[in-house]
Order: sequence, then structure tokens, then C-alpha cells
Amino acid sequence: MQSQSVRAVVWFILLVGVIGSIFAWYIHFEEGPVNLAALFGMPALAVVSLVAIVRHARRKNPLGVPDYLQQMGVRYFERNGLCFAVLLSVEEGLPWISIYYQNRYDQPCTGTIVVKPPTGWWIARKGLVSIQQTVKAGPAAFGVVRVPWPIPARHQGKLQCLTVGATVSYPNGRGQLLRLKEGLRVGPHTERDNGWADLIVLVISLGMVSLSKAAQVRFRLPKKVMEEIPAGLAAESRQLWQLGDEVPPLNSILQDIAQSPRHQ
Repeated sequence: MQSQSVRAVVWFILLVGVIGSIFAWYIHFEEGPVNLAALFGMPALAVVSLVAIVRHARRKNPLGVPDYLQQMGVRYFERNGLCFAVLLSVEEGLPWISIYYQNRYDQPCTGTIVVKPPTGWWIARKGLVSIQQTVKAGPAAFGVVRVPWPIPARHQGKLQCLTVGATVSYPNGRGQLLRLKEGLRVGPHTERDNGWADLIVLVISLGMVSLSKAAQVRFRLPKKVMEEIPAGLAAESRQLWQLGDEVPPLNSILQDIAQSPRHQ
């Protein structure tokens, strides 16, 4: 996404301006006069860059579109205009993976989101299932997909890394950008697992440099939870808001989700 690259360049210019200002004024006072362009140009460069960053951060969405993902205060991802966050919760002893999503544009889109544990090689944790869910998001729509996700006893209480990918399409084109804040870019999901991909995940989890753009979420798996899905329980998908609807507060939406009956 071009805007992310532009923002990175502006941050780099700010860093150059700050460091340049420190060196210019240090040399000016410690070793004698320096070029006036450096003495005043570097601080000006830093100030202009900072103003641009602040103005960008304070932009408001067109048409009063609410930014529900941002209000949730969670880390979220993006693939070609569809933003989504992956959360883990426990309800009545059953773990759930919840994927909250929001379309950034005024045209509908279809997205397939995949969340999966490493497979193959020695970092695999057998018994943890992969999740693949397709969502249809209306204009600027906000919604959630909830999937029951049982955890084998041998994995409970451990730190678990899950890789995230998605594919997104806009049949009618994207249209107007309505949600301005971007998510962390993710690559397309792949059906095939291999040992090299798992090694990359391990390298990422150790905080080392990775050659892959694979995104990840990391959870401390809960203890004393169900190891199997109860009979009749299935994934749930709900579109909670879209352009043209009344704009309820986020707390009201989340309370409605919590009070909704489960599919039995």
C-alpha cells in the first residue's frame, strides 16, 4: 500500500531532521560555527515532518464512518482493503477464535481469512486446527466471525504463534476510501504448508529478521478448557454494521454479541 510507504518515508525524514539538528547544534557550540542551512534547516525539516505525521493521524473518516476496529484497541491486519483482528476468548469453558473485520471502501468485498498453527517439522503442535472463513463485507461494513476452537490438554497454558493470511476481492471495484486507518499488511493465504514456512515462523517468534511477509498473532493458550467441540456447535458469522445504518456505540455492539444465543 502506497500510503504506508509514504508514511515510512516521512518518519525517516523526521529521524534525519532530529539527528541532524542534534549534530549541527552540538558542533556549533562545541567546535565553532557551522553552515546556517544545517543549523536551521535540519530543525525545520523535523518540524515539517512532525506536523505532517500529526495531521495524517488526526484525519477523520469521510461520511462519518465509524472506525470500530480502532476503537477496540487491538492489533489488526489488512489485505487489499479489508482489515481484520484475530482474538481468542473463552466462554463457558470453550475457546473461541473471533475475527472482527471492517471494509475500508464503499463497495462490497469478499475475503477469505486463514488462521493456522505451524505444521510439520519440530515446531508443530498437533491437535490445533486451522481456521478458514470467508466473509462478505458490505460498504464500510464491520462484522465478526466466531469459530469454536478446542485446545488439546497438552497445549493448554503454552504460548502459541498462529500465522495469518487472507485473499480479498472487490467484484465492483473498491470505490471511495471511507476508513482511513490502515492495518498491518498480510500476504495471501496458502493451502500448502511446508517446513521452510514453519522455520520462518520460528525465526519470527524469536524476534529475528524474517524473509517472509507472513503475519502472526500470539496467544497464551487458556487452561482447563474444552478439548472437543460440543455436538451441534458451529461457526457464527454476523455483519454488525454497514454504510447507511445508524451508528451504535461499540460497547452496544459487543454487548449484543455477548448476549446472542449460540447455535445449538
